[in-house]
Amino acid sequence: MRHWKFMAIIVILFPLLAGCLDSNEPEQMVYIHGLGVDYKKGRYIIYLQMVNLGKLAKSEVGGGEKMQMEVGRASGKSMDEALFALYKSIQRKVFWGHLSFIVFTEEALKNKALNDTIDLFDRYRETRYRIWMFSTKGDVKQLLLSSPMLGISTALTRVAEPRGSYDQSSILKPMNMRELIMQLDEPGYNAVIPTVSIAKNTWQSNEKKRAAIQADGVAIITPRKLQGFISSNDVKGLRWMTEESKRNGLLLKKKGRRAAYVLLLSPSVTIQPEVKNQDVYFTIKIKVSGYVNEIDQKISEEFLCREAEKVIEKEVQQTYLKGLELDADVYRLSNTLYKKNVDAWKKVAKNGVIPLRKDSISVQAQVKIRHVGKQRLRPTIQ
Repeated sequence: MRHWKFMAIIVILFPLLAGCLDSNEPEQMVYIHGLGVDYKKGRYIIYLQMVNLGKLAKSEVGGGEKMQMEVGRASGKSMDEALFALYKSIQRKVFWGHLSFIVFTEEALKNKALNDTIDLFDRYRETRYRIWMFSTKGDVKQLLLSSPMLGISTALTRVAEPRGSYDQSSILKPMNMRELIMQLDEPGYNAVIPTVSIAKNTWQSNEKKRAAIQADGVAIITPRKLQGFISSNDVKGLRWMTEESKRNGLLLKKKGRRAAYVLLLSPSVTIQPEVKNQDVYFTIKIKVSGYVNEIDQKISEEFLCREAEKVIEKEVQQTYLKGLELDADVYRLSNTLYKKNVDAWKKVAKNGVIPLRKDSISVQAQVKIRHVGKQRLRPTIQ
């Protein structure tokens, strides 16, 4: 009798037990790794980059097996319509949790595709805020089809994992979706998105030239429009204005000839705003230290520091002026004033933006050389 009671309890409780009937087997899903967004003739054009995670581990440990990657294309009057058009030809259920990066074309940024894309993925439950955001003036499909060199994992490309290359050469800080939303929502209301392109003649294998993704300046956007692009040569000032910057090289000259190459690490930046009547002035102080990597002429440490300070101040001014040409606050000075003196910001801001002029900033750089390598300030071979 006791045995039958026990069996009856099991039968009653059985429907309440959690099961895995509605779970998705990992090997039966496809994984989106990257997304390209373009816009032409009133339609969104999307490119989805899918990777085979089954071969990801083998490629990461050098198993010699080539990482498989496919790119699909579809278009629609909205982002969702384009995605559902692509779903028609995808063979398995799509998982978005591994989406690592999004690249926007110039046309997409001009037509507010960024706003629609962020709105879509900010709502979707599977995606994360740590999706890296990029812009391009080139062919977005070729960017997504560009495979890493030496057969390394697609998960470690410059756009999928940009922090590694940024730590070594901190020219342009990568930006994720969370940071982008914050910058567009906060006073200042503009954001700087790194631009990438394809370098076709930089690398070559035993058989042919290899295309590689490279940093290529920035795009400046507001919630309403694309302000424009700044080239990599004109955007060098950003590296000194970003405290997350880790490591930057600087070529110094003496009498028109190459004199030294120094590596400067982790700048410290303070920006002090001052309001005079309806005008705002910012004093920017940059402290940075580093070491000498190469000496080509016999020079003094004082010369090194002085010349490095001049170059830094010039680069910061040049990037600021390029931003003004686009009517953009490239250093987010409006946000600095808002955080340090909100009452002053309210007095001078118009539509959330403060007026900036060429003489609105003054830059003071201070460079300290920690060491010169075996204490020599002359070329190793003279």
